[in-house]
Parts: sequence; structure tokens; C-alpha cells
Amino acid sequence: MNATSGDPNNKAFSFKTKADSVRKFGQLLADKYVDKGFTTIDKVAAKYCPASSSWAGKVKGIMKSDYRKL
Repeated sequence: MNATSGDPNNKAFSFKTKADSVRKFGQLLADKYVDKGFTTIDKVAAKYCPASSSWAGKVKGIMKSDYRKL
């Protein structure tokens, strides 16, 4: 997650399977956001990218589109 700032080699992850990457992403969301009260997309946006007024809406749009594909 967000391996673009600083040294990406020290922040990036590599996985053997897609399932492993999904588990890690869920763990990161739980540890850094949900467990600290950031339980909605709007609340996550306030922490993850407070300078952007459009991030939450874009994420919600992607989620709706992906949900329709299920």
C-alpha cells in the first residue's frame, strides 16, 4: 500500500498468490484504519488523503462497479 513515497523497496510487499495479497490488504486496512475507528470510505479518506475532495467518491464508484460484477 502506497509504496510510492520514500524507498519503495522497503515499503512494498510481494506475494506468492492473489489470496495472500488480499489477506495482507485486509490486515493492513484492519490495523491502520478499521481498528482506529476509520470505518467508512469517507473516514478513511480523511486519514489517507485529506487533501483530496474527490478520492472517497472515486473509491465508492469503483466499489459499486465491482459489486455489480459479482
